Amino acid sequence: MIFENGQDIGEIETSDDIEAVLNAINDNVDNVVATAFNVVVAKNIGDGQTTNGQFQIAVAELGVSAANETTYKISASNDLAELVANINSETGGVVSASVNTDGKLVLSNNTGATIHVTDGSASSTASYDGGSGFGGSTEETFAGYIQLATTDGSSVEIERGNLGQRVI
Repeated sequence: MIFENGQDIGEIETSDDIEAVLNAINDNVDNVVATAFNVVVAKNIGDGQTTNGQFQIAVAELGVSAANETTYKISASNDLAELVANINSETGGVVSASVNTDGKLVLSNNTGATIHVTDGSASSTASYDGGSGFGGSTEETFAGYIQLATTDGSSVEIERGNLGQRVI
């Protein structure tokens, strides 16, 4: 059992996606609003140089099983600005791309959906030296986050029920 502000949020299975968790909180807990997001920052500064399909982003939108996620094979780019523009255009808003003040590629969404990234322009599986600054030809997986806020500005308290207690 998980309690939020003293209220049981209901059953959450280990196989539930982030949408099910949001629904459990929003449907069962008064005075609390749960939203989700995902923000992923590349490890290194990329040069943005990729060929067609070398940089791939896969996302299972909320309510869609991971087996049915959409893979976006991003068009060729000559620099990071063009890579950002291609991502924003080709993912249709499912993933937003930008460059942070450190010059690194940032991928985000406002749903909390997991973002999978593969950069085939890197020199190896996890070299972080490709056009995006992400890992390499081995897919990296970045899970989303849940944000909790109260409708009256008070604090949010989360408790885990006593799983060791048995009623006989």
